[in-house]
Amino acid sequence: LLLQLADWLVERRQPAIVRRLGEESDGAARRRLVEECALMAPNAFLMLDGAEQLGWLSWRRLMGAARHLRGLLITVHVPGRLPTLYECSTSPALLRDLGESLAGSTQSACTVHDWEQLHRLHDGNLRDALRSCYQQLAG
Repeated sequence: LLLQLADWLVERRQPAIVRRLGEESDGAARRRLVEECALMAPNAFLMLDGAEQLGWLSWRRLMGAARHLRGLLITVHVPGRLPTLYECSTSPALLRDLGESLAGSTQSACTVHDWEQLHRLHDGNLRDALRSCYQQLAG
């Protein structure tokens, strides 16, 4: 969704920069993001996937560095950092569809019960649930 919005902005000659922070992002990656943000053109939009990876201090630094930007759009697993524009939700059925699509038509990655259990176990986080399923299959 962020990439589609970024493409839409670029088509309208609005600079859009998309960045992602993941669980593997360390302090250096967070500092680089803040430094890069401070150097962005004032008419740019920053779109950050994974803003929940920023601790309180890093978040405050990013907000200060982004103050001059035209816009800041983030994704988070739990709302509260900025006003919510759009809320996505997941379901065991979506997890199953993605898992079966990734596994291919020749094998069923998990049973229906497993999909529901995986979805619940990972609080609806599809990335973590799919990783867990992969580890079960590779196991």
